[in-house]
Amino acid sequence: MRPIKLEMAAFGPYKEHTILDFTQFNNQSLFLVSGPTGSGKTTIFDAIAYALYDSPSGESRNKDAFKSDFATDMDLCKVAFTFEVNGKEYYIERIPNQTGPGARGPKNIASSVLFRDGDIVTTKIKEANQEIAELLSINYEQFKQIVMLPQGEFKRLLESDSKNKEVIFRNIFGTEVILAFQEQLKKQVAQLNKKVEHNQVRLQSSLAYLPTLEDEELTNLVETEDYSAIIQRLSLLQQKRIEETNKINEEQTKQTLKTRALERHHEEKGVLEDLEEKIKQLADKETEFNLLEIKIKQFENAQACLEAKHQLDNEKEEEMTLAAHLLDTTNAINETKEKITAINSSFVHVEKDYQALPEWREQEQQLKENIAVFKQLDQLQEELDLLTSKDQTNQLDLDNLILELAQVEQDSKAIAQTIKKIQDSHIQISEIKEKLTKQKTIQTSHETRENDLNRMARLLDNYEQAKLNMQTEEQIFNSKNKAFTEATHQFNQNIAGLLASKMEENQACPVCGSLDHPAPAPLINHAPTEADLQILQVDVSEAQMNYSQAAARVGSLNNQLRELENQLSIQRSSLSDKQVEIQIKKAEVHEKITDLNIQLEELQIMTQTEETIQSKQTDLRKKEKTLLIRQAQLETDQERNKNEKVKKENQYQLLEKSVLDLEHARLEEEIKDLSEKIKETEKNYPLLKSQITDLEKQLAIYENTLSSQEKQIQAIKKRMILAEKNYQEKLSQAQLDENFEDQLLPIDQVESSRAKLSEYQDTVKITHSRYQEQLTVVASFGEHLDAQTLQNQLQESFKIADQLKREYQHLATQLDAISQVLTTMKTTYEEGQLLMDKFGHLQRISDIANGKSTETGRLSFERYVLAIYYEEIVLAANQRLAQMTANRYLLQRSERESKGAGAKGLELDVFDHYTGQIRSVKTLSGGESFKASLALALGLSDVMQQQSGGVQIDTLFIDEGFGTLDSESLEQAIQTLAELNANGRMIGIISHVDELKTRIPAHIKVTHSTSGSQAEIIV
Repeated sequence: MRPIKLEMAAFGPYKEHTILDFTQFNNQSLFLVSGPTGSGKTTIFDAIAYALYDSPSGESRNKDAFKSDFATDMDLCKVAFTFEVNGKEYYIERIPNQTGPGARGPKNIASSVLFRDGDIVTTKIKEANQEIAELLSINYEQFKQIVMLPQGEFKRLLESDSKNKEVIFRNIFGTEVILAFQEQLKKQVAQLNKKVEHNQVRLQSSLAYLPTLEDEELTNLVETEDYSAIIQRLSLLQQKRIEETNKINEEQTKQTLKTRALERHHEEKGVLEDLEEKIKQLADKETEFNLLEIKIKQFENAQACLEAKHQLDNEKEEEMTLAAHLLDTTNAINETKEKITAINSSFVHVEKDYQALPEWREQEQQLKENIAVFKQLDQLQEELDLLTSKDQTNQLDLDNLILELAQVEQDSKAIAQTIKKIQDSHIQISEIKEKLTKQKTIQTSHETRENDLNRMARLLDNYEQAKLNMQTEEQIFNSKNKAFTEATHQFNQNIAGLLASKMEENQACPVCGSLDHPAPAPLINHAPTEADLQILQVDVSEAQMNYSQAAARVGSLNNQLRELENQLSIQRSSLSDKQVEIQIKKAEVHEKITDLNIQLEELQIMTQTEETIQSKQTDLRKKEKTLLIRQAQLETDQERNKNEKVKKENQYQLLEKSVLDLEHARLEEEIKDLSEKIKETEKNYPLLKSQITDLEKQLAIYENTLSSQEKQIQAIKKRMILAEKNYQEKLSQAQLDENFEDQLLPIDQVESSRAKLSEYQDTVKITHSRYQEQLTVVASFGEHLDAQTLQNQLQESFKIADQLKREYQHLATQLDAISQVLTTMKTTYEEGQLLMDKFGHLQRISDIANGKSTETGRLSFERYVLAIYYEEIVLAANQRLAQMTANRYLLQRSERESKGAGAKGLELDVFDHYTGQIRSVKTLSGGESFKASLALALGLSDVMQQQSGGVQIDTLFIDEGFGTLDSESLEQAIQTLAELNANGRMIGIISHVDELKTRIPAHIKVTHSTSGSQAEIIV
């Protein structure tokens, strides 16, 4: 690339339109850009970098801030750059985002580009950037490192790591095909790795279905993911679970028999304990009732006086009613005895049934066990139905999943077609824009033609108007000229009369000289005078001049019309037709432009959806992956359900055989009848017994009452005699008067206490009787166990039975899960071993190719090839570095091992002949780094041109760096640059070093003022 012309307008500090024509340097291709700090020297390089790459020369600048602060909103910021590559000229023009001039004032202007390659014009920024990068064969970052070396970034090529150098050299030396080979290996490894990972996921997923086995060895194997050992261990655990299941089944049978015996013993023991508890409770109340008995006696003494009085007052009445009471008591005793006899008759049968309760309960338990089998059958049937339902649901989900996958595939195809349409739309947009450009050119041509025709029409109107004006002026002139002629004639005729009027007698005639005047000429009335003729002559002259001017204008307009007729190739007579024709053509072109704009807008709307469509395509791919994983899960679940169903069906068949001869309904009916019978007996026995007890207590009360009444009848007479005496004695003994009743307790309270005492005594008697009977029943079980011990044994028996059941179910579940997982893992593991063998082989090849193997020092295929080129670059750079450092330094490719697994093989070291040591280029001083960087950039340029890679670098721009050099180093650098200049390479330098100003005559001089900067070329 070689610059030809750079144009800047309102760019950076350059407000005015500035043109730098590099052809003015002629053969002086080494030039210096000089000027005060901040004047805009680097801006010149910014403009070149922006024109070529849409970016400034340094990272500290922003392309959208290029517009000059000195410019107004009505100034347009732009850069135009003409350059040469391989002998062919190219033109690029860029306009950044800005507020710029509009038809009605300032407006926002978007960034734009115009790149001209011969007759091909590109106006899209992205396409123009790509075409320039392809043309120069280096991108923006590479351009900054080997062509334009800006402030602060001069050493990046020198000190950049292998990865950055690899990117720079790839485009230069065309090693993309090697990189593509490496990427293809990566891709194949990644694809195979996905298969391996998928296989591992399947193995891990199969372990997820494994129950907790509490096997430490298996747990350790799972943690280490030793699937071969896991499979062996699972096989061993499978056999072990089979043996344990059989053993527990036998223990369950024994434990069931033991539990039944303990339950019966426990029930009878419970009855005995209840009676013992009741006796204990009665004993606890004995003291209370003894006190109550004493209290009753106290009450009796207290009321003795009252009784004596009542006895005295009521003795006669009592004697009359006592006989009636005696009769009632006798009748009550007889009725009570009859009831006791009737209830005892029923109680005999109930008591017999009560004694048969243990046998009935055993029968009931046996029937319930048979019913439990039917319940197990029902439960198994429900589980089978549930598995069938799950199977159907899984199948339905699987079918829906397949349909959804088909829909995703269909949507993916539709989106692919849409993306293809959008890609085609980009092409169509370019074509339509080209058509629009052509139509707009035609439209401009028509507008120009229309303007010319309108101009000719206006000229023709002026011509016709001028002709009319000329005719008017001609008429005026002829009229005035005729009047002047006639006035002249009259004046001439009147001259003789004037002369005759002045002649005297005998005076010679001034005309003929005669002295005789026989017929002197008469004077003409109203003849013009000489003054009148002069006035008329002035009017004629003015009219003639006006006529001449009008005629000249007609001639001028006629000549202009003739020129336009020749220029436009039309006759004035056909002007109207041509105007109509051009209007029609304009309308046609306008219609075409409108149609093209509509098409362009529709296509642009379509392209605006490209990102959304691509996002949908990505989402569909993710969805498809998710659906495939779900499909695999459903298929696994379906297989597991199938195996579970077979197992349940086998269990159902075994249980069905055990109750083949029984009828479920009949068993339910028997259990119901027996349960009702047991409940009825348990209800009636204590009820009848309680009724008998109550009646016996009532009978005892009646008998006591009868005896009392009989005695009262015998003693009534005595009491009547003694009543008064007794009453008086009681009063005397109690030391009470006739008002003693106010101090006595109510009689009902005393009676209530007596009833409680009587009831207590009867309950003690009955309870002790029932207790003796229950002792006999409990003794029939042989071994004497207390209630708590028996309860503990029963609970322990239940616990053991429940534990055995849970262990059986747990082991059966584990056994089933182990069998399923084991089958799945064996198949998956064998497939995985084949994949791992293939993956290991391909991984090694890929690691070697991509520089990840320590066998090759982490050097990739591409970097190996680039290293060969790099050696040539370093060799060329050392020729210049040796010259600039007086043979002190030589660059060499680093062979030191670096940390990490990153890119290696393209780092640089420097060999110092003064010390004989090799060290990193990063240890060089500022001036030494500048010289090394310059030498490397020049060496790269030399090698690139030697290689037939289509890259030619004819230009080098250097922004600062020379200030770090001492005088000797500066002389060496200038000598090196001078040699390059002698070979025809253009070199531009920005520097403040005064010696460079005297050594390099060709300058771009930059000055600045309060109104902006200016730049001019000085040769």
